[in-house]
Amino acid sequence: MLVFLGNSMPSLHQRIGNFGESLALSYLETKGYRLETQQWHSRYGELDLVMWDQQELVFVEVKYKKDHHILHPEEAVDWRKAQKIKKTATAFLNRHFVEPNFFWRFDIVAITGDTQSHQVFHLEDYLRD
Repeated sequence: MLVFLGNSMPSLHQRIGNFGESLALSYLETKGYRLETQQWHSRYGELDLVMWDQQELVFVEVKYKKDHHILHPEEAVDWRKAQKIKKTATAFLNRHFVEPNFFWRFDIVAITGDTQSHQVFHLEDYLRD
């Protein structure tokens, strides 16, 4: 008999999010990106993926939806969500990097479909001021 203590068993929402992040990670790695960290938390929120694209640090927001007819995944990043991602990224930079002339950007990887058939859309430098 399996016994789960506390929140040790991920919810359906968490399992779907983890699936989307693993698809995004695999996709970006095939494009030559290198993983710095995944699911980094601060008091402002979570960064799904932090990756290197050559010498540029990339904060990647992953959005996964089974059906894109209702809402495209990238449309789920509204102004409020974008501000939260930017605050969280700033906290990450303040904790890990001190170099002032550092290049970084925000990307979105939007995935639609299911486990058998899905499409990946990579939107580079998506969150701009």
